[in-house]
Amino acid sequence: MVIIGGGPAGLSAAQYAARSNLKTVVLDKSSTAGALAFTSKIENYPGICKPMSGKELLDIFRQQAVDFGAEYQEDAQVVGVNLDAEVKEVFTMDRSFKTKTVILATGAMGRKPTIEGEAEFLGRGVSYCAICDANFFRGKTVCVLGDSEEAAKEAGLLCGYAAKVY
Repeated sequence: MVIIGGGPAGLSAAQYAARSNLKTVVLDKSSTAGALAFTSKIENYPGICKPMSGKELLDIFRQQAVDFGAEYQEDAQVVGVNLDAEVKEVFTMDRSFKTKTVILATGAMGRKPTIEGEAEFLGRGVSYCAICDANFFRGKTVCVLGDSEEAAKEAGLLCGYAAKVY
């Protein structure tokens, strides 16, 4: 099994696949990429007893998958796939993989920072998930940027936590 993506979904899939005695490889373009890796503080994830960074949580996920027998390849940028045949092919810059099963777990971190300071403060004041992070802003003044229905919902949720929402 080839799993494209080394975030929570990919590493969870790897853990269960390897534990089921499937030869499993995780292709991760970077252990420091993705939404979770940028998160400085997580305290509402089941099973963690104290706040930790997203990187620390990913390290635990990764180690569990490897301990169950998954192979983890960092800096493995996937450049192409052929999913048409019974035996699938996954191509990286360095090699190709033949497999019966491919799991795409590439995450949802699709947008690039567009506002001054956004990249610098991502995970340290800048957040993309009110339900995840609203408690960190309890009693503070916050600002939601965007003109979508989603932005309006995020602002509404934040009203229950923040002292003032712009």
